[in-house]
Amino acid sequence: MKKFVNHHNYIKLQGKKIIAPKQTIDNQAYTVAELLFRMQGGLGIAQLNLQYPENEDDIQLRAKDLTDIDEYTKQYSDLRRKEYNARFEQIKKQEREKLLAELEAAKKAAQKELDDAKK
Repeated sequence: MKKFVNHHNYIKLQGKKIIAPKQTIDNQAYTVAELLFRMQGGLGIAQLNLQYPENEDDIQLRAKDLTDIDEYTKQYSDLRRKEYNARFEQIKKQEREKLLAELEAAKKAAQKELDDAKK
């Protein structure tokens, strides 16, 4: 019979000690708990070597919250719709021109046959 594990009969497992080489510098890296504590306080993760752009056009798109993401999504979908419509109109125009050219050729051929039949 299987036992249910709950907070009364839970047995804490022993972890393995990691002896692989570290990828961080001692005393210069935050633990996960410290990172979460900093993020709760609004500090975020420290980024080194930030470069500030000369003008606003060079700033990369950064979403700050869900409303920003929603606005960017709407802008992107509007741009995609405009691009799609422009491409659709271009293809439609090309097909129309091709059809008109074929009709003109057929009209000329029919006119030539009528002229030949009259002779």
